[in-house]
Order: sequence, then C-alpha cells, then structure tokens
Amino acid sequence: MSHARSVITTVALAAALLSLAQPAAALEPVRREGWSLGLALGLSHGSITPPSGPDFYAKDGAVAQIAVSRALSPRWRVGLAWHDWLTERGDADLRVRRSMQNVLLAATLVPGNLDNAWSGFYLRGGVGIAQGRYSTAGADEHGEDIDLLATDQTGVAFHAGVGYEFAISREVAVGTLLSANIASYDDELFDHGWFAPVSVSLNWSF
Repeated sequence: MSHARSVITTVALAAALLSLAQPAAALEPVRREGWSLGLALGLSHGSITPPSGPDFYAKDGAVAQIAVSRALSPRWRVGLAWHDWLTERGDADLRVRRSMQNVLLAATLVPGNLDNAWSGFYLRGGVGIAQGRYSTAGADEHGEDIDLLATDQTGVAFHAGVGYEFAISREVAVGTLLSANIASYDDELFDHGWFAPVSVSLNWSF
C-alpha cells in the first residue's frame, strides 16, 4: 500500500476502535485475552547508511504501526507487526523520499503484576523482513506526483519496544510506545538503517 493510504487507513481504524469503547474504571487492569489489534502513530528520527558516501539522517520521519496478535497466556502474545518510517526531502521540482518498512513476527511480554496498574507495562521484540525504498518524483500543476521513479531493497529487520497502556474499556486500551527498529539490506542504495519512534498507541482485544 502507498504511504499516504497506509496512514489514512491506520487513522480510520483507530477512530473505529474508539467508537467501540465502553467505560472503564480508572487504572483498571489491562486485559489481553484472545486476539488483539494494535495501532500506533508517531514521529521518529532515523538513519540510512549507503554502501559508500555519507549517512542520511532525519529527525522528522512519520511512523505508522499495525500489529495483530494472539494471547498464548495472560503474559504472552505473539503475532505479526508492520512498521513504516517515511521522510521526504527536495523542493517544488523534485521530491526525494526515503522509507523503511518492516514486517515482523513479534512477541509481547507483560512482566509485571497483572492485577494492578503494572498490567499496562509491556515489552516487545521481533524479527522479520525489511523493505527499503528510495524514490524521486516531480509535481504537476496540482501538486500531484509525476515521473515517479522508485528503487526497493529487501533485507532482515529486528525490533525491540517498550510501552504502557491504560484501559479505557474492557476491550480498548490507549498508551505510548517507544521502539527501536534495525534493518540490514546490504544492497545498492541501503546497506543498513534504523529508526526509533515515539508513538501514541491504541489496542483492541476481541
């Protein structure tokens, strides 16, 4: 999916999940039973190292994250996660975009007490497939992309994260997520890269 469409989809899903929330008491323990759908949006700094030449670094990248997981126990969940980091540079005549997307097999652990506020604290780790993209595009009189040229690279991705959630209903929790993502490409444009976002998260259990 395109980056703009993926962000719009994430926002629409978040709005739909919030509409399902039922009231919950303050600091009620977070329950993660059955399946979970997690959404997150945030900002991230990151870096891309090419095979030769200087590194590219940006601190204004946008990040969207989606995770689907299944509870194995009250403490453990496993599933798939998708993380996307995008930056844009250039001017009115040429737009230069760099992005990294990771599709991961991820595991989440709740290490604290499951019956109080510590139930919202969790750790996450994952490994999977990385895709890096470098693209250039011009702009027409309406500001739309023209003459888009894109090069994709694939590699191996690693993820580690720590987050905290507050229950706002029996099914829905909101919180924050701090994560680190590393990708190894060893390719023509990207040798390796990383991005470390701070995100606002929304999780629905069903």
